[in-house]
Amino acid sequence: MNYPTYTYSGGNRDFSYTWPVPSGTNICAELWYHKPGGGYSSYGLPCTTM
Repeated sequence: MNYPTYTYSGGNRDFSYTWPVPSGTNICAELWYHKPGGGYSSYGLPCTTM
């Protein structure tokens, strides 16, 4: 799911969206950094099991 543009200042970003998923579902979120010179870079793909 795409979210609105967010300015990241080096802190934690918490999400409070609720999705009804079955127990045992693997949920992942990836942070994409828009490089000042153009292009994007991935900053990991943390996952957790619900």
